[in-house]
Amino acid sequence: MNGWKRERKSNGYSVVKLIGHIASSALGFTALFGFGWSVDWVLDLLNATHPFPPDVRAFMSKLALWGVYADAALWAMVLVVGFFRFARELLER
Repeated sequence: MNGWKRERKSNGYSVVKLIGHIASSALGFTALFGFGWSVDWVLDLLNATHPFPPDVRAFMSKLALWGVYADAALWAMVLVVGFFRFARELLER
């Protein structure tokens, strides 16, 4: 051993990390959701000027809906992982 004491971080540090994790997750969710919404808006605009066949439009609507589901599932998993890291850090103290 080199004689250096291992510095323990406070609970406040864990809370700040959790808040940062939640904020970055919210930003990521909003960015992906906004991108999907803007693509859907552009497709609606194109559909208004040059109508798509009904089956193509139905497919695009389903694809947009599944994109929202995938986005929500992805960021929910990110938040759960962040929570477990936070809980592990608190329990290690």
